[in-house]
Amino acid sequence: VLRALDERPEPKPRARVTKRRSALPLAAAALLAAGLGGAALFAQTAPPEIVAAEGNTPATISGRQLAGLERAAARDASAENLMALADGYWRAQNGDEAQEVYVRVVNTAKPVPALAYKRLGMLQLQADVGQALAYLERARSADPNDLEVLYFLGEVYYANEDMEAAAEAWESYLNAPGGAGDAEVQARLELARTFGPLLRAVERTPNEANLLALGDAYWVRQERAKAVDYYFQLLTEENPHNATALSRVGQQLFFGGRNEDAIAVLERARELEPDNLQTLLFLGNAHFTLGQYGRAVEAWEGYVEAAGGAAKAGRVPDLIADARERRRTGAPPPAAAPTLPEGADAAATGAPISTP
Repeated sequence: VLRALDERPEPKPRARVTKRRSALPLAAAALLAAGLGGAALFAQTAPPEIVAAEGNTPATISGRQLAGLERAAARDASAENLMALADGYWRAQNGDEAQEVYVRVVNTAKPVPALAYKRLGMLQLQADVGQALAYLERARSADPNDLEVLYFLGEVYYANEDMEAAAEAWESYLNAPGGAGDAEVQARLELARTFGPLLRAVERTPNEANLLALGDAYWVRQERAKAVDYYFQLLTEENPHNATALSRVGQQLFFGGRNEDAIAVLERARELEPDNLQTLLFLGNAHFTLGQYGRAVEAWEGYVEAAGGAAKAGRVPDLIADARERRRTGAPPPAAAPTLPEGADAAATGAPISTP
């Protein structure tokens, strides 16, 4: 990070910035984390209204039942038998086999069942996001009121920062039968409406103010990786001395376990803004994690002073006492470094220590 800043070339005339696309949507990340072939994605990430809908949770299926479906499809590869077999594999959470049979359905059935498009879309989130989006859009065309499809279309659009499309999909969800009043989807819609103007402003004019506003919006909503993308763009293309961007890049490096890098960036941020509470807090955290207790104490003492004294510094005085004791006894740092909730106010309330 620092090398990129130090080697920053002279500013060049701005060209229009094309909208960046994330490599993997949030829904796909959740699916991969589950380690399953697709069916379990529904119950883990969808709103309760979707999970409760018929056919969305993978019911159990016995090996004998599945074998019967396989024999039926082998005798007569009709669209009906192939769909039954694909659904059987889906219920058995065998994503590879389900995908192969759903593709056969798409290639042979006239018309193609909306369910085949939908489940192919879910399965393709693991491998080809563009293809997944195409399948989900076809599923929507075949069944415009499918809440599942509308919900996940919104998530894919949102992850790809196409906020207008995300908002339209979630608005359609809320207007579809069974979707009205869904608080979770309404909240997602408000997020898309918030980020849409910010992203358009960055596309039109990627200056320091617009990049900072967009990064801050992602940061406060705990989407730190996206926030740091824009903070880094700000630092390397607009202003390498923006203390907020430097501090938050440093914090994200800490959360990623890159403590030496975090310290280097946070020190640069502290030079520019010596009394920033979050910079001082995480600088102490990073030093503490490396067993550099004296430097951790120095950073945290700066926090206490900037906060207005020990009474306003929450549990930071306890962290200082712990670091001093470990330094005295030579004890190693704990497996996970201490950190307080984000925001100076939270740190000052004495909220419980959590770990990244």
